[in-house]
Amino acid sequence: MLREEFKRALFDKKLLFVVLVSLLLLFLSAYQSILKPAAFANINSPDISDKKLYYENVIRPGQNAYLIWSQSYYLIKTFFVFMIILPFTYSYIYERNKKFNYFSISRIGLKKYHQIKFIVNGIMGGIALVLPELIYYIILLLVARNEILPVSILRSRGAPDGLYSSIFFKDPNKYIFIVFIMHFILGFSFAGFSAGITSFFNKKYIIYTLPYIFFIIYEIAIFNINPYYSMTNAYNFFYNKSYDILHFIILNLGLLAIGIITYYINYKVVLKNG
Repeated sequence: MLREEFKRALFDKKLLFVVLVSLLLLFLSAYQSILKPAAFANINSPDISDKKLYYENVIRPGQNAYLIWSQSYYLIKTFFVFMIILPFTYSYIYERNKKFNYFSISRIGLKKYHQIKFIVNGIMGGIALVLPELIYYIILLLVARNEILPVSILRSRGAPDGLYSSIFFKDPNKYIFIVFIMHFILGFSFAGFSAGITSFFNKKYIIYTLPYIFFIIYEIAIFNINPYYSMTNAYNFFYNKSYDILHFIILNLGLLAIGIITYYINYKVVLKNG
C-alpha cells in the first residue's frame, strides 16, 4: 500500500498545481528584486559614469544563479504552509467519507493504514516544498551563470546572512541543498501536524483552512512571545542572523508531537467507534 499511496500522491494534479504556483512565486520574487534591474539595464546610458562598477553591481549579480536563487523567496514565504497542506492532507478524510478506506483496512489492518497515511502525508508535505525549489534551481543552473562571485558583491546584493550562511560564500550548491533538507523537514512536520488536527473533521474546507488559520494565529502570537519559534522564520532561516538550529529542532519536534498525539487519539476513536 505504501508504494501505491506514493504513486497516487506524486501524480495527483494537486501536486502539479503546487509546483506550478510555487515556480511562479519564486520567479516573480527574483524578477522584482534582481532580474528586472539587470534585464532592463542599459549600460551605455549617459547617466552611468562608471560602467564597470555598474556591471559588477547590477548586471553580473542579475545573471548569477546563486544570487537569483537567494532573492526568490519573498513571496512564497506567505503561502508555503498552504503548499504543504494541499497535496495529500485531505486524502485520509476523503477515503473515510467515501468508505474507500475499508478496502485498505481489510488488507493491512487499521493501525498500519493510519501509519502509512501519516507517513505519506508527511513526506508529501516535504516534497511539496522541495520539489518546486529543486526544479527552479536546476533551471537557474541551466540558464544563468554558476560562478561564485566575490563576497563583497554577494553581500551587497542580498546573499543569505542567517543560519549556516558562511557556507554559501564558499560552496553555494552545498548551502542550497542544506536549505532543501531543512525545508523538507519543516514540510514533513507541518504536514504531520495538519494530519493530526484535521483527522477529527469531515469537511473539505476545514481540512484546508484549519491548519492555515492555526498558522496565522500562531505566527501573530509567537512574534509577541518569541519570534525564534516562528514557522516563517524557520522557513526563511537563511535571512535571520540570530536564528539557531535549536529553534528549528524544537519547532519541528513540537509540530510532530502534536500531530502524532492528535492523530493517535483519532485512531483510538476510530478503533472504538468504527
